[in-house]
Amino acid sequence: MNSQASALIADRFALFSKERHAAVRLSAPRRFPDTAGLNTIPLLVGEVSEAAAHFPIVFVGTDKIQLAAALAISSEGNLFLNPDGTWPDGVYTPALLRRRPFSIAPTDNPQRFAILLDEKDATLDGEKGAPLFDGDKTSALGEELLALTRELQPAAAATEAFIAAVQAQGLLASRTVTLTSGGRPPVVVQGVQLIDPDKLAALPESTIVEWHRNGYLAAIAYINGSQGRWQTLSRLARLRDEARANA
Repeated sequence: MNSQASALIADRFALFSKERHAAVRLSAPRRFPDTAGLNTIPLLVGEVSEAAAHFPIVFVGTDKIQLAAALAISSEGNLFLNPDGTWPDGVYTPALLRRRPFSIAPTDNPQRFAILLDEKDATLDGEKGAPLFDGDKTSALGEELLALTRELQPAAAATEAFIAAVQAQGLLASRTVTLTSGGRPPVVVQGVQLIDPDKLAALPESTIVEWHRNGYLAAIAYINGSQGRWQTLSRLARLRDEARANA
């Protein structure tokens, strides 16, 4: 990590403590205004069953592949975010959003991780938000977010193992998604990778058995099934365009 990146992290993140963060408050309802320009957001493999009901799930990246929920079909960004920055009721909120403003960092002890708070996180509201502390103790909201943050390390490791296994079997293939809706010009989504069905079908029996036991086949089934959600994004884009035209 270069000195500029280290300085940026030091400027934003601090070890979570009552002494330093007793007055910290989070927006209520939770707001994520800085996600407006996102086209995707990373997912953990353990949440694909819930996320698949709302988003197309894809693999993105080159040097490091990530599992992600697709949020957009153009460079205009997140189609799910409400104008006030809140996440829509009834739409699954990915764990990496829900745990904000917390994150984890390694320590000298490989078995332990430090809890950091991003003091410039866009979800903070210092005046009328929900407090992270209730007197001398962490509030119920604070405890919920801390518990979720602590679960992220093993969940992230499990996700990396899943992606590595999929890559090792050569299952990922670059795909172009073409969407048509209501007589509008087709929209082409590029830069995503999906599971190649032929290569999946050709997996060795031993791998099939192993992946059935460890849940990888179920995860792949949810990912494949989520591809029908591209039409949800197409519908949301059409509604946004109509709202802009009528504004």
